[in-house]
Amino acid sequence: MTLMASGLLAATNASASLLNGDFSQVGPYGNGVVTNAIGASWSSAADWIQFAPEQGGSVGTYLIQNGGPSGLSNALYVTSPAPSDSAFYEDGAGIYQEIGAGLHAHAEFDLLVLQGTVTCGLYQESGPFLSFTTYSPSGDWIHITQDDNGISGGIAFEDLYNSNAIYEVANVQETQQAVPEPASVLPVAMGVGLIAVRRRRSGTKS
Repeated sequence: MTLMASGLLAATNASASLLNGDFSQVGPYGNGVVTNAIGASWSSAADWIQFAPEQGGSVGTYLIQNGGPSGLSNALYVTSPAPSDSAFYEDGAGIYQEIGAGLHAHAEFDLLVLQGTVTCGLYQESGPFLSFTTYSPSGDWIHITQDDNGISGGIAFEDLYNSNAIYEVANVQETQQAVPEPASVLPVAMGVGLIAVRRRRSGTKS
């Protein structure tokens, strides 16, 4: 899939930021939420959505107070049991927060992988991750920073590889600039801009 916008781009200083990245607020369904196959719902953390594969599998979340690095921050505990028949495993299970289309996104977070593998970071507005970086158990928390100039839509944490992942996330931050609107009223002689974003794999965040 290709998204294209032509015309002169108007400058903007508007920006958007992620909500409840410190996991201090419980979601509307309380603490301890499980979502089964072909589903998505609010997670145990407010403003975060958890999602399960289209066929088989599930995802569960639980907020741990002072469970982050050095016990100084909250953490979201995530489990994603794989389906019994991996042939039905079409998409990963995990959590995400959508911010909306943005440029020059910057993300930071702490990750503790206890089991399996976790693919995480900024994702395109059209679905796939901007960079398919996958993490395995390391025995301790790691701090991850990501910057990308593509058109991002938010941040996600997902078990893409049917690995029965168990992990914790803490201290998530993301900021990005709004995508400029075409300034069609400017003279055409001033030039033409073009933005093209191409999917790099068929998988999506949900």
